[in-house]
Order: sequence, then structure tokens, then C-alpha cells
Amino acid sequence: MRKINLRSLIPVGAAATVLAGAPPAWADTDSTHGARQRQETIQVVAKQTQFQAIDVGKEGHSLGDELVIAEDLYQSGKKIGDHSVVCTYVHTGPDTLQCLGTFALLTLSIMC
Repeated sequence: MRKINLRSLIPVGAAATVLAGAPPAWADTDSTHGARQRQETIQVVAKQTQFQAIDVGKEGHSLGDELVIAEDLYQSGKKIGDHSVVCTYVHTGPDTLQCLGTFALLTLSIMC
């Protein structure tokens, strides 16, 4: 298992806001206007469950090759969700990947 630093993996915006516990940008602003917002930081551990490297061009790393990864997310030993990501090679020499990932969290009980 490895620790995931959510700050480095989640783009700033809606996904990060949801994980932080604040209402997302698309939430009804009338119900949250003037209300005190509370933010929480959670730490999770990811266990990789699936991995596939897809070589679509010439042998070895080339433009368009992909990495597909699936992980289960745990907090205090309890599964709380999953994470999946697809990375595409967009530059070679040095290798540069562009990744799109999704965190799906089950209902969390955060100790305060």
C-alpha cells in the first residue's frame, strides 16, 4: 500500500472542493450564502488492484501509449472508495504523461 497526497493528484476546483468538505461550485448558493463553511482534510491509502500498459505505436514508449491504473482507497484499514486513472504519453524523450483520474468516495465518517 502507498499513501496518496490528494493535493498533488486532484486538480484545484470541484473535485478538490468536494473532498475538502466545502460545498461544490454547482451547489445551491442561496442555501450556503452566509453559512459558515467547514473544511476537512482526509488522508487515504491506496492499494493498486489493476494495472495495464497499452502500447499502441512502435515498440516502447511512443505518443499515444497509455497506462491504466485502478486502486482501492482505504482510511484506517476500511475501504472508503476507489481511484482510477488513465495516462497517455504526450511527449517522449523525456517521457511526459497527461493523466485523467477519478476518485469515487463512499460516505465518510470524519472524526472531529
